[in-house]
Amino acid sequence: MTDFHTDFVADLLKSPAAGPMAVYANGVILGAVRALADNYPTIVAMLGEEAFEATAVEHVRAHPPTDPVLTLYGADFPDWLARFPPLTDWPWLGPVARLDRAWTEAHLAPDALVLTVADLARTGATAMVRPLRPHPSLRVFLFDWTAPSLWRGHREEGAGDLVWDRRTEGLAIWRPDDVVRHRALTPDEHALLVDCGRGRPLAVAMSAAVARGVDASALVSGLVEAGLFIPDPTEIP
Repeated sequence: MTDFHTDFVADLLKSPAAGPMAVYANGVILGAVRALADNYPTIVAMLGEEAFEATAVEHVRAHPPTDPVLTLYGADFPDWLARFPPLTDWPWLGPVARLDRAWTEAHLAPDALVLTVADLARTGATAMVRPLRPHPSLRVFLFDWTAPSLWRGHREEGAGDLVWDRRTEGLAIWRPDDVVRHRALTPDEHALLVDCGRGRPLAVAMSAAVARGVDASALVSGLVEAGLFIPDPTEIP
């Protein structure tokens, strides 16, 4: 979208004109609100459709779309939601929205082959001096509160506790095939995945886990079996 078009849309949203211009402005708002609802279904479930729509309209007015393609619109919605004055007594909305966002990004991420335990075994000692490569769709989180349980409980009936509590919970969201998946993470699993994402050699990441008193081999095997990594391109036949 050109700068002119972006400014034009922003002006319409701030002060819609009468007649056809108002119709166009309302169309922009409606499209953006629908995109937010599609991208943040858990927040819709928590707030209810009417309250969500009113909240979404405020967000659209504050952050109009800058791209005519609205598939990924609302990247700043989780942070904005956490600061939105009428909802400050709902501190779980921002963290849960981050997980909705991760689901959307994983859904739209590039396809990739998945590293298997057999693949890893074939590389032998070579694997230890290279980083394990996280799947391009992978998003990992570690919260001090129960955002993952709330998110899972609203997305899948009975899958998680609908209680906001101070308890450490980790979550991985990724798409190893045609379906977006999620998996609970321990703090040690999260730490290893973060190390891998930073490009640290596998030996370094495992040494850090051992220093925390963890069975690093079992830790790596479990994450590889879950399909969270991809093969090194130089190892693909």
